[in-house]
Amino acid sequence: MSACCGSVSGVPERLRLSERVSVPAPDDGSVLRYGAQAVQDVLDFFALLPFGSNEWAGEPFRLSDWEREAIEQFYGVQVQLEDGSWARYRRFLYEELPKKNGKSEFAAALGLNHLLWDGEKRPQVGIFAADKNNADIIYQAAKYMVEHSCLGQPEHDPIAWARDSRREIHTKFGGVLKVYSADAETKHGYSFSCIIIDELHAQPNRRLWDVLTAGSNAARRQQAVIVLTTAGDDPDRTSIGWEIHEKCRRILAWRRGSPSGIWTRTTPCGAPSCTA
Repeated sequence: MSACCGSVSGVPERLRLSERVSVPAPDDGSVLRYGAQAVQDVLDFFALLPFGSNEWAGEPFRLSDWEREAIEQFYGVQVQLEDGSWARYRRFLYEELPKKNGKSEFAAALGLNHLLWDGEKRPQVGIFAADKNNADIIYQAAKYMVEHSCLGQPEHDPIAWARDSRREIHTKFGGVLKVYSADAETKHGYSFSCIIIDELHAQPNRRLWDVLTAGSNAARRQQAVIVLTTAGDDPDRTSIGWEIHEKCRRILAWRRGSPSGIWTRTTPCGAPSCTA
């Protein structure tokens, strides 16, 4: 996935960037730092939003511990570029959770954050799932958040608005968040600033994953690939969901020099949570 995925032999040297965040030292000598303001920007954006579904609809968005840790680990690690500026170091965020842990709400809010608050010019955020009905759960939550917050104001000239006929959310700055199907053959050539994949284990094959992640970040300064998924059921262990699950598990084990069968950071259900 990145320089973090090097040899699994030995215990990697770790850089402690903050009290809660440490990373393997980059092999290429890249200069890293903890971007406290970048993390706070995401937290401040979440504070603007209401929950968008179920009995909590309209209540202020309150982050759970696993969500806050994911934000710190993913958005807080920055790398210095050749021109002296700083960008997000990590491209991939993988969270594996049991059902009813708020992943759809989290995905919707993250999608809106990347649509409006991530610093991309004309951002394009894609939400993908095994079928549109599943992805539409996230879209409907994002739509509610827009229409019941300052993002949908003022009414005559809102910051963002929904287009139900196309399952899109547009912004006055030219950005688009859209729900896409799982048809890999139609996704070549897109320049996504953020890719959100819901229920990776349900993808019928690896074609969509390859199309979305292989070289798609070339035209983006800090593309994000976010996977929020339940474990699913793959008795043959041949799916792309199982492959990425195992890759994350091995990365986590390597970072602590643990045996390959043990992961070192988990979500509330004990499943792997990984940034790379």
